[in-house]
Amino acid sequence: MAKQEPEIARSDIEAFRSKHKSVQDWLNKLTRSDETRYHYLRDLVRYCRTVGLNPDELLEERRNDKLHGTHEAEKRLDDFVANAPFPHQAKWRVAFTVKSFFKGNYEDLSKGSGKISFQRQKPIRCPESFEIELMARDAPLRDKVLLKLLRDTGMREASVARLRWSHVWDELFDTRTGSLVWDHVRPVHIRLTSTELKGRYSEVEQHSFLTPETVELLLQYKKFREDKGEKISKESFLFVRDRRKGRRYLPLTRKGIIYVVRDASQRVDKERVYSPHDFRRFAQTVFERARIQPNWVRKLLGRKIRGEEDPYSRPKIDDLRNEFATAIPLITQVKTAEMQSVEIEKLRAELAEFKKDLDWQEEHSRFLFEVLHEANPKVFDKLIDTKGMAPEFQRIVRKIREKKE
Repeated sequence: MAKQEPEIARSDIEAFRSKHKSVQDWLNKLTRSDETRYHYLRDLVRYCRTVGLNPDELLEERRNDKLHGTHEAEKRLDDFVANAPFPHQAKWRVAFTVKSFFKGNYEDLSKGSGKISFQRQKPIRCPESFEIELMARDAPLRDKVLLKLLRDTGMREASVARLRWSHVWDELFDTRTGSLVWDHVRPVHIRLTSTELKGRYSEVEQHSFLTPETVELLLQYKKFREDKGEKISKESFLFVRDRRKGRRYLPLTRKGIIYVVRDASQRVDKERVYSPHDFRRFAQTVFERARIQPNWVRKLLGRKIRGEEDPYSRPKIDDLRNEFATAIPLITQVKTAEMQSVEIEKLRAELAEFKKDLDWQEEHSRFLFEVLHEANPKVFDKLIDTKGMAPEFQRIVRKIREKKE
């Protein structure tokens, strides 16, 4: 049975990087984000510890293979893939990293070495809206907000862990007084830069939005933290751990977010365990159901637009906000009291406008009927048939005929 991936301290990883020049040379050639490079480095450390060789010894073994026509380095990687007691996904990542390390030092392994099945080990899951509601129903306030933010935005868990109040502050509060200026109806915009995403493409940003329901919960969470004595500023993390460490609350980590989603889904159904990435699938599916343009969906989810269309797709933030608003009924059926109040006022205004139009039609119909009756009463009686006529027009004709009599 595969065991859990061993934890490796960040200090050990940094020491590993600085100790071996071959590792530094390899990392300098990678066009990846700092976070991705860190994960590559961690996987190389894991491989070296498992096989009992350091990076320089791995390269030396590969050079000897070339010199003597042997394949010890490749056999070692094949043996790791076949027998290492790690989860399938972990072995796949490590094999990819090791081959990248050899290639970065001009000692490429053969294409067939370290082959591991790309067949998905777990089924693709996509939660339904009602399942997310069930997951959030009995969750603590912080977890409830987190689940609904993942639902609204489809953010990667690493990006959520970086969120600060500054990402939503200007949309919610007055910049000078700090008082609430949000109207309780407008979807709230969150902009993530490339460094807050995967970071591979410097021009890619994510422009996501929160439903009014989620924003209301977020404001409740802010008050909850303030009531516990925490001072919330623009630079405070959006999500923090439950327990204080010293005088402050540490931010909720990427793993912590994964645990929140896992535990919430297990409370609903132990057989269907969801991950934050499954919420990303939910978000894309909902945006597609709402008929949002594919390129705009990519902007909402923080993906690169493919090919030559990238420089030409430049929607304004309010364009994306309006499109997101069309998807809200598919995201959630919950309406805040403020949203219901606004909808009632809107209906009242529409009814008043309709009555105004009806009064105008009635007044002009009365004028036309009277002119026709005065011009030729016989023709009026012959042409104007009240059968099937609207009640208000029947009353007008009745009054004109009574006046005649």
